[in-house]
Amino acid sequence: MRLVLTNATLIDCLNPDPIPQASVSIEEGRIVEVTDGHRSPDISDSQVIDLDGAYLLPGLWDVHIHPEYVTHPVLTVAQQTARFGRNLIQGMTQAGVLGVRCGGAANFMDVAWRDVFASGQPEGPRVFACGNFLTTTGGHFLTSGHARECDGPYGFVQAIREQIKNAVDHVKLNLSGGVMGPFWDR
Repeated sequence: MRLVLTNATLIDCLNPDPIPQASVSIEEGRIVEVTDGHRSPDISDSQVIDLDGAYLLPGLWDVHIHPEYVTHPVLTVAQQTARFGRNLIQGMTQAGVLGVRCGGAANFMDVAWRDVFASGQPEGPRVFACGNFLTTTGGHFLTSGHARECDGPYGFVQAIREQIKNAVDHVKLNLSGGVMGPFWDR
C-alpha cells in the first residue's frame, strides 16, 4: 500500500529553504513522489498521514564511527558485537541516523552488523564497514583494538587482502600518528 505524508515542511537538502505544505509518497519503502504545496499527490488507495506542518528531512549519516573501545577486557567478542549492535539500533536509528560509515572495528563486528541490518531483522542503520583500520608499527591509535599493524608494502598487501576476504566496504589507512599518535608524529 502506498503511504502519503502530507502537509510537511520538507528539507530536501537540495533547496536552501524548507518547502512548506509538501507531500511525500512512499511505496515499498521507497520515495516515489515529492510534491510541493502547488500540486496535490495522488492519494487514491493510499494511507495518508497529515504531518500538520512538522519538519521532514532525509535520514542522517554519521560518517565516522567506531564501536565501543575495548574498555571491558572480560567481554567476549560475541558480547562486544552484541553491545555494538544494540548501540547502533538505540543510539543511531532512534536519533534519525539511518547510515553509518565505520572508521575501524575490532573482529569485523561492523561487517557482521551490516549484514544483519541488511536482512531487515532487526532494523538498523545502513553500515558502510571497514573492519580493522590499517596503520604502521607504532602508528595511529593502536590501543583502540580497531587497528591492525602493517610493515612495508607486503604487510599492507596482506592486510588489505585480509580485509577484502572479510567483505569490507572500504579500507581505511592511517599512515601517521595523527592526534592519537606519539608526540613526535603529530
